[in-house]
Amino acid sequence: MWFAIAALGCTVMVQATTVVQQRADLQMHADAVALAYVSRDINAARTMATHVGVRIASTTTAHNIVTVTVRGAKGTAMASAQQSG
Repeated sequence: MWFAIAALGCTVMVQATTVVQQRADLQMHADAVALAYVSRDINAARTMATHVGVRIASTTTAHNIVTVTVRGAKGTAMASAQQSG
């Protein structure tokens, strides 16, 4: 019985870790797309999005702050970056 409980506990921990890692990866991709946008332009952001396997759902610019929302296979993430100048 204790073995079944231990195995179940390990399975739950692995699943939770996988979900957290997927969310972190998606956020990292959103950050990369936002930084590509502010360092270059929307075309660079699109190229980065394609490269990391997400699509740009929306972009907004207000007061030199670019906010990008990306969608991936496992969800949606948003990132903002400040344009210089």
